[in-house]
Amino acid sequence: MASFIVLDLDANGTGHGAAAFTALAVTVVLTRLAGGDLPDRIGPLRCAAGAAAIEVVGLALIALATSLPVALAGAVGMGAAFALIYPSLSLVVVDSVPESRRGAALGTFTAFFDIGMGVGGPVAGLAVSLGGYSAAFWLASACALGTLAVANALRRGWSAAPAVG
Repeated sequence: MASFIVLDLDANGTGHGAAAFTALAVTVVLTRLAGGDLPDRIGPLRCAAGAAAIEVVGLALIALATSLPVALAGAVGMGAAFALIYPSLSLVVVDSVPESRRGAALGTFTAFFDIGMGVGGPVAGLAVSLGGYSAAFWLASACALGTLAVANALRRGWSAAPAVG
């Protein structure tokens, strides 16, 4: 998705895609440095739901962007959300299994996360070929909305579930 921001902004005449991409990348790093413990402090599902909600908005802003400030706002949202979603969901997985299975669980989660990244590129490319660059951001925003729904559903069940140990 990050690489499409440059192409999308060039295609719609906004330009400055490199600035938006840089804003996204810097936001990922700064968010992980400053807020890397957020899943521990507020809970992994709450953090995942918040990150997914920010991702929905950030991606939609990029899809709608016809000016650099809107694109930058979307890129910052996308970067902040991306920085928090992986550690949040990783913590959900690790906390859901006995201590003796945490390595295997995290390895499996990471493998599926990587598969999602690998499949996401061609799917986003298909969306672009069918509907233009903004279609990829709308599709990703819809997927983030699905993540938000799953995280909220898990939050309702998470507090009622007994701790595994």
